[in-house]
Amino acid sequence: GSVTITANNRILRSASNADGVNIVADAVNLTSVYGGSSSGLAISAFTTATSSLSATVNGTASYGGISIQNFGAQPGTISLTDNAANPANVSGGKASISFYNSGNLAVGAGTTFSNGVNNGDIAITSGGSLDYTGGLASTSGGILLGAKAGLTMSSGLTTAGLLQLSAGTKLDVDSSIGGSYVTLVAPTININDSVVDAVNDAILTGSVINIDAGDVSAANVLLRGPVLGTGSLFLTGGGHVNASGQLEFNLANITADGGFLKASSSSSNITGFISGNITLDNGAYIEAGDDINLSFSGGSSQISLSNGSYVISDTQQSPGTTYLNFLARSTGGILIDGRETTDSSSGGSGFFVLDTETPATTRAGGGLVITYANGVVVDPCASSPDLCKPPTAVDPIIDVVEADPCATAPDSAQCKAQKPGDDEDKEKDQFGDEQENGKKDEKSSQKKVAQCGV
Repeated sequence: GSVTITANNRILRSASNADGVNIVADAVNLTSVYGGSSSGLAISAFTTATSSLSATVNGTASYGGISIQNFGAQPGTISLTDNAANPANVSGGKASISFYNSGNLAVGAGTTFSNGVNNGDIAITSGGSLDYTGGLASTSGGILLGAKAGLTMSSGLTTAGLLQLSAGTKLDVDSSIGGSYVTLVAPTININDSVVDAVNDAILTGSVINIDAGDVSAANVLLRGPVLGTGSLFLTGGGHVNASGQLEFNLANITADGGFLKASSSSSNITGFISGNITLDNGAYIEAGDDINLSFSGGSSQISLSNGSYVISDTQQSPGTTYLNFLARSTGGILIDGRETTDSSSGGSGFFVLDTETPATTRAGGGLVITYANGVVVDPCASSPDLCKPPTAVDPIIDVVEADPCATAPDSAQCKAQKPGDDEDKEKDQFGDEQENGKKDEKSSQKKVAQCGV
């Protein structure tokens, strides 16, 4: 049968119930007319509903707040609606709707979670898997979706507040999501041809983070493993991370086949801690408007750039530098197209500043600075000057045009004393060196170059 409870104010579960379940029925209907207090929920119950479950705080209420935990299979229909003017302030949060189902949960057709005008937080969690196919309206409050097993975002979801998604096994983002702040937490996070967009901060925490043809964009982005120095990021199919402010990561490995990690403004820096390797291939790149600072803690850690992949700093501000800090190595750690070198070719693989035509090694005392565990700081330009010459440098050609004194004073003694043919076969240049047949000797050329300060 059905159980219907209506109260002027609160409907609260009995905490002394041994099994925790307060209401067992085919249909459960709960209504609070005037709501609760500013510091307490209007409706709280543990239920086992088989066909339908509804809980409503009427619009006549000043303070709302609904918390339902349902044990067993998901009811055929679920409707939780908080129309109170204000959410309840519980545990420091603005609680509007909280729902938990002990088994698998599908949020979409047949489910309604609405917080009316109060814009409090909505939290929906599952003891099994959770598949989101729609049904949540945009709100300025926070939205939390969590599953003990897997969570699949099969439909788009955007909120003006915090969007937090968490899964016990795997989180699949198959449709675009966004919020003022976005937090994704799962052992495996897959962003599949979708956009994750945060106005402020985006934080992704996972043992494996796959961005396959997907886009993670935010003012600031943090990528990390469940424990610092763990977790791997994979960029495939052009998948990328784009921060308009700061981009940070603390992972074991980054592997990119195409795609990029980018912090784009003039004050944007990329700061990364890696216990393993960074491997960029097939045009993948790391780019910052200002500095890039990468620290590698593994004894065999390395950064590998292949097939047009690159690291570029200072695209929006000068000067800028890429710092490579090898905390457990004394040499090596850099591979460019399979070779252990820092030599970077314009338009190819390597380390650059300003643009991909300017190798970072052309800027002595900056551009690229490498520090090893023994305290040695390597500036490739200082140790290998030839490496730091601009790749297409050409000494400027300076034409020195000398005035002909005989053109303005042909009757001078000097011009009259000049023998015919002297101006064709031999003449003195302004440095006193002889030039025969119009060609100055090597010493003369060197003197002129020195004189011109080239």
